[in-house]
Amino acid sequence: MPQPLPKVKRHASFVISSSLGTDRPILAPYIVDVIATWASVEVWLGSCLARVLGASAETGIAMFTALNSGTAQRDVIRAVARSELKGDDLTLFLAVLNVALDTAKPRNIIAHGVWALSPQIPEGVLLIPPRTYLDWQGKEVAGKGEGHIDTSTVLVYKEKDFQEIVQRIITARNNLQLLWMYLDQRATPKLRERSRTQLMGQPQIQENIRRQKDNSPRSSASPG
Repeated sequence: MPQPLPKVKRHASFVISSSLGTDRPILAPYIVDVIATWASVEVWLGSCLARVLGASAETGIAMFTALNSGTAQRDVIRAVARSELKGDDLTLFLAVLNVALDTAKPRNIIAHGVWALSPQIPEGVLLIPPRTYLDWQGKEVAGKGEGHIDTSTVLVYKEKDFQEIVQRIITARNNLQLLWMYLDQRATPKLRERSRTQLMGQPQIQENIRRQKDNSPRSSASPG
């Protein structure tokens, strides 16, 4: 995973860049991959919602896509799942959803960050969180800054970091595709069971299911 700049190169200099494609031709395409692959995750989230809604899918999806907030959309998916699914099906659905949404954070950081380059780190690119950048700009304009940015929040991305993030998002998308097949009541029992088995065989899914059970009211209730 990306590391804070001081941990990689404490006194590295850097400049804001709008030409990563030219300056870092190997790394720049990964940024596009992260954003584009996450878009496919969002599409499959909607597809799984349609599966759960069944006959009401057309109206439900229209309402879902009308929501501007990603958080609101995710709340709707959870609410619909809890209303329409029960038992192990609900637990599996929420596990796949939670694992998928875990990949949203690194995507959002990459999509909204300010990119920079350091001559001391030619194998990487630097990402400045918008808040860090704007805080620095605000102090500069107000005459309160000293020309320095808070580097403790600046992250260094190298090729391996991008590859790991892209693979996590691809796995999330594939999981949603398997869930979509499992939820298809018209599919053969063999296909549905195979999809379920593939999902249940993944450590992340297993761990999330375990956490759900640990946090359930029944498991947290004191013995009578």
